[in-house]
Amino acid sequence: MISFSWNNVVFDMTDIGGGLLDDEIPNHAHAKSSYELHFITGGHGELVADSKKFKLENGDFFITGPGVYHSQKSDPSDPLKDVFFMLQAVKTNKANDVAAAFLSESFYYSKGFNTAPALELLREYKTKAPDYQSAVIGTAMVILTNVTRLFLPESFV
Repeated sequence: MISFSWNNVVFDMTDIGGGLLDDEIPNHAHAKSSYELHFITGGHGELVADSKKFKLENGDFFITGPGVYHSQKSDPSDPLKDVFFMLQAVKTNKANDVAAAFLSESFYYSKGFNTAPALELLREYKTKAPDYQSAVIGTAMVILTNVTRLFLPESFV
């Protein structure tokens, strides 16, 4: 587990993974204060989130937050490839407005997302090069900032 602070919120990164998704992920939801960020890096498949269907392909991104029931399956002829990481928001009482915006999103889906930072995060985590934790944390913070900018209102200052 890797812990870090972003915009006055302490997160525990409890899981990092990715690769070929050749099994169906059954319908499930995450616990309170848990956020799973998914980056589709290849292939095709389907996401069902709160009974809505989304066709998945390279460049898609989605967050499944607390209480969001979701499942995933790959197209058997072109299985999904992904990167994901799970965050547990541990201390949120001093969250600034940017972090509060992230924490308020229980589900978010976007097409055409730059997945390169997620691939870099996974590479750092898997290779465990010296001080990989700092690289993972820095990359996770960049990802959180970029993701949150997607759903901040234009009037946000």
